[in-house]
Amino acid sequence: VKHLPPIPFILYGDHWRGLVRWIEDESLRQGYVTRADADLPVLIDTVDDAVGLILKTKAEFETKGAIGQATVQSHPNHDEQHRQA
Repeated sequence: VKHLPPIPFILYGDHWRGLVRWIEDESLRQGYVTRADADLPVLIDTVDDAVGLILKTKAEFETKGAIGQATVQSHPNHDEQHRQA
């Protein structure tokens, strides 16, 4: 929906899993958001993972001057969260 820049946002802790599931099951399926939008929230289990994603996103921005989906999709929890959602 292009309301947000393509920057991953961190959802820390398992209690966000229901929101990710709702985005997948309802919003994406009904066409309210695109796949790129649905990929922006990233479930994170540890502070180290959160810091890693922040640093990786920052480095990508500094290198390319922009942030793309490669950052989100290459995060270790990304594929796992979308399989469980």
